[in-house]
Order: sequence, then structure tokens, then C-alpha cells
Amino acid sequence: VCSINNGRIKFFDINSKKCRHTVQALYSSFQQIKVWLNNCEDIVTRSYLAYRTLNKIGVMKLPGTGHPNEYDIILAHPTGVRLFDVTSCHNLLISCGEKDNCIFIWKFDMISMEKHLENKTLESNLELQKFESLFYYIQLQDASNLKIEQVISLPLITDFIRTLGIYISERQIQELYDEQCFKKNILDPYKIKIDFYETIRIYYNHFANNTLQTSIHDILKSVFNEYKLSKNSKINIHSLIQTLVRVNIFFFL
Repeated sequence: VCSINNGRIKFFDINSKKCRHTVQALYSSFQQIKVWLNNCEDIVTRSYLAYRTLNKIGVMKLPGTGHPNEYDIILAHPTGVRLFDVTSCHNLLISCGEKDNCIFIWKFDMISMEKHLENKTLESNLELQKFESLFYYIQLQDASNLKIEQVISLPLITDFIRTLGIYISERQIQELYDEQCFKKNILDPYKIKIDFYETIRIYYNHFANNTLQTSIHDILKSVFNEYKLSKNSKINIHSLIQTLVRVNIFFFL
């Protein structure tokens, strides 16, 4: 397990060193994470990931789908958390403050978490259901295809993401392909089929609320700064087009 600096958690296979799973946890980076076996008699359903930010501590249900109900977080030390630890097979977390010279012992409310997990279906989220029309719309981009399916091939998710105004790089796309191919044990990403709800999970866990995501304004600005010339100079149009394709900008003429 590792944390990346935009609040996402990645799960890696130890033997192959390949990423198997990505979930969006918080909108800020983690300072420390630990796998917490809350109940040693039931490690399959009672395992959590404990973490701390600058001044909070929290837990996430493993393996996790990215649903907000799988997380719980509390302000532990307003002046900052220096470090924290877990107690395996016990329902306790320990935190130490940065400047308040306090050590706190926290008892995790398992019953409250279980109640949260009972109501975590994506179908109940009206905010996500508005994306469903986009899921079917991207299937009609090809004029020769007038058939609507309940599933799409994995590469079509890039069109779904761009329709939502998020411009993803070739590296992000390849990382997604590698993860899904490894996870589903399929070599060709075009043979991977995903339904609407899995599309939403991929969108949320990989691309939504990415504070490091470059905006379209920033991309265009960087491109035209690169080709900033005097009025009488000529721009190599082929080089410009290659640059625009590289940063995933598409113009429709």
C-alpha cells in the first residue's frame, strides 16, 4: 500500500510490483499510513487503513471502493499530529501532538462505521446519476454505431472523462490500462468491458477532484508560450499540432 500526494491510495502486488487498485481517500495528502487489523478473528472484513494528515487521524475500510462512507476522520491535534500508531487486534488508536505535548488514546466506533457501510450504494447518489446520459452518449460517437450497450470498452472512458472537462495525459491513461489489465487478468484493454457504475468508480478514484490536474487554460497557455514568436515569424504548424496532440487538446474544425 502506498499514498500519493493527491489523497489517493494505491495497492500494489508485492511479487509483480504492479498496481492492482486505486481509491480516492481524501483531498489532501497523507503524512503516515498503516494497515490496521482491528479484529484478528475476522481480518477479511475487519481490516482498515489508519492514516494521519497534518492535524487529523482517520480510518478507511479495506480494500475500499472509494465511497465516502468507507472513511472516518477526526481532528486529533489542532496544532498538528506528530505521529500515530495502531493496536493490532484491539479497537484503539494512539496519537501524539506536535506542540501540545499530549498523547491521546482513541476508541474506534465500529458500530457507527458499520451503519455507514450499510448505505454506500452508488445508485442512491443522485449527483452521480446525472452522468448516466454521458455514458450512453459516448457510445454514439461513431456514426456507424447506433446500438446502445450497458457496458463499454475500457478505452472509451477517456472520452467520458474529457466530456466532464478533465484533460488526462497519456501517462494517466496508460497507468489506468495497466492497472485494469492486471486486475482483471486481460492483456488487451479493448477487451475489458465496464458498466456505468464501474465507470463512475474509475472516474472518481482516478481522476475526479484531482488538485494536481492541469486546467485547459493552463495547458493552452503553456502550449502558446512554447510557440511565442515575433509577429513576422512563422510557426511550424506540424510541430504545433504534434504538441497539441501530446497534451491531449483536440480542435474540431
